[in-house]
Amino acid sequence: MLIIGIPIQLRLERPFYNLQYLEFAAAKLTVLPKDFASKVPNVRILNLSFNSLKDISPLKGLTLLKRLFLIGNRISSLSESTETLLSLTELQVLDLRYHPLSSLHPLFGLFTNSRLNPVTLSFYPPVEAKKSDHHKDMFSLVTGRNATSTWTQRDKQFRNGMPRSWELRRKAYQGLVYTACPRLRWFDGSEVSRGAVAEGERVLKSLEGVVGSVKQSKRENRAR
Repeated sequence: MLIIGIPIQLRLERPFYNLQYLEFAAAKLTVLPKDFASKVPNVRILNLSFNSLKDISPLKGLTLLKRLFLIGNRISSLSESTETLLSLTELQVLDLRYHPLSSLHPLFGLFTNSRLNPVTLSFYPPVEAKKSDHHKDMFSLVTGRNATSTWTQRDKQFRNGMPRSWELRRKAYQGLVYTACPRLRWFDGSEVSRGAVAEGERVLKSLEGVVGSVKQSKRENRAR
């Protein structure tokens, strides 16, 4: 099922048990039905890119889902979204680029002024400009056949100029996702390597250790 570029209020009146491919791209969706997963339980590929979704919890329970594209939505909390990702046990492809993730994880507060919202827009290079702003063209820029090699080159250049604090934040963000989705083979424009997984998990654990130490020190100071 493919619905693109048409503003709709999504309602699934009955289950679609045979549906394996579903695309609601650029449909101006702001919310998903709470019973979304039960209505499309066998979907394998889901594209919800270029909408205005803030909450993906209705995806919980899509245990057969292998590819999920959520490019350019408004997901604001990775901490909350992690619970949903944990339930997607077969997920192999995930794209969460270009989201205002204002609440990634408590540990990110160690590296920024708390009044500033960390955003994944700052984790990656911007989408290259193109004459057409049609969402199909935009989508091909980040997921097309030649996109991976082009993205890898641009992303490497972008990382070279990234401040250390943002680099750690990005690696911890990736570590959170890798931990939640151990079957991932492709994430945010790049193939997932063992080295990337190990590095992300290492940074995440080290930062969690720092958070634990800070909390312990605060408890000790209060006790005095």
